[in-house]
Amino acid sequence: MAAAIPPLGFTTRKKYAELEWPIDILIAVVWVVYAITFFGTIMKRRTEYIYVANWFLGAFVIAVAVLHIVNSLAVPVGPMKSYFIYSGTLDAMVQWCYGHNAVGFFLTAGFLGMMYYFVPKQAERPRPSRSPEPSLRLFSLFHSFVFSMRDSNICRYACNTRRSSPPLH
Repeated sequence: MAAAIPPLGFTTRKKYAELEWPIDILIAVVWVVYAITFFGTIMKRRTEYIYVANWFLGAFVIAVAVLHIVNSLAVPVGPMKSYFIYSGTLDAMVQWCYGHNAVGFFLTAGFLGMMYYFVPKQAERPRPSRSPEPSLRLFSLFHSFVFSMRDSNICRYACNTRRSSPPLH
């Protein structure tokens, strides 16, 4: 359905967020159901520890869900028409944050989670998270993606547009 709607002309005209609100809601619902299934499975585990891969995959699930929901906040005005709640520079900043972090988490956290699962499984040496090292890697990943917004050119532009006079050199 999501692939068939944009060619029909029903888009929001935003890069990486072209789908209108009904499809965005369906994507969010499916992703939240996936998150409930994923974390429910972890809660019912029979081992006393959690494997490192699950930390990365859990971060991937949460980050992508939050990014999609925040970026897709809109006010519906028709069955296939909506207006985003953000405008101007704030819209550009939210859109940049979504594009940067969604791609980063799809390519990095998901990939690391799969590698932390499949490589130790092939070596027949599963990697439980008993040491603080996997947590350090996970929070380093979060910091490098999620908190890098303050260093972006868009944020610098937004901060510079609020000045009443040019800076003195």
